[in-house]
Amino acid sequence: MFPSRNSFYTYNGLVAALSAYPAFATTGSDTVRKQEAAAFLANVNHETGGLVYIVEQNTANYPHYCDTSQPYGCPAGQAAYYGRGPIQRDYRCCT
Repeated sequence: MFPSRNSFYTYNGLVAALSAYPAFATTGSDTVRKQEAAAFLANVNHETGGLVYIVEQNTANYPHYCDTSQPYGCPAGQAAYYGRGPIQRDYRCCT
C-alpha cells in the first residue's frame, strides 16, 4: 500500500499502536469496520505523503498550533507544536 514508505513506519509499529485501541475497526457492521480502517489509512497517507514524512514538512505552520489564549499557554515554545508520526495535523483556518 505504501511502496515508498520511510523505514520509520513498520508493521510492528502499526500492530503495537492498534493494540492500544482494541475497538478500532472491530465494532459495528462489516461496512463500518472497513470504512473506519479505510478512513484511517487515507488520513495517514494524506498527512505523511504515503508514510514518507515523519514530521510535518511545512514549518511555517508550526507557530499556528499553539493556542496562546489558553491558560496553559505554550510551555514548550510556540513553534514546538507540529505534526509528528502517522497522525499529523493540518492547519487550514483563515485568521
